[in-house]
Amino acid sequence: EFQRQFVTMIGNVPRLLSFIGGGVFIAILLACVNTMLMTGREQTHDIGILKALGFKDATLFRVMIVQSMILCVLGGATGIGLAALSAPVISPLIQQFFPGYNILPETMAIAAVITVLIGLFSGLVPAWNASRLRCVEALRSQA
Repeated sequence: EFQRQFVTMIGNVPRLLSFIGGGVFIAILLACVNTMLMTGREQTHDIGILKALGFKDATLFRVMIVQSMILCVLGGATGIGLAALSAPVISPLIQQFFPGYNILPETMAIAAVITVLIGLFSGLVPAWNASRLRCVEALRSQA
């Protein structure tokens, strides 16, 4: 009863954590999109060379999507791994204030799915731009 009252004194903790989680999600999404857009711009000349060598637009689209997926999956796997490793250490410390705290396998699965979705979403625009880019324009882009 004391713990329940203590948590209610703190306020609506789940809602606060949801807002923080939403903000972190948006920040990560924008960082991934920005990174992929910069990567697409920096690789314009390389894309032109690949097109000159005969690579198809669909192949370049897939290459950009795979780059985005690698970026996001490595970051997501690192975060999920650190959460899994730190949960046994942090859980006993937090249990006295927030009983029942633990990281469920379902939560990690949801995080993995969100990681893949962020990877796909952040790679769409650069992949689309790479597939639509003309060879001559791409080769001319770097002086």
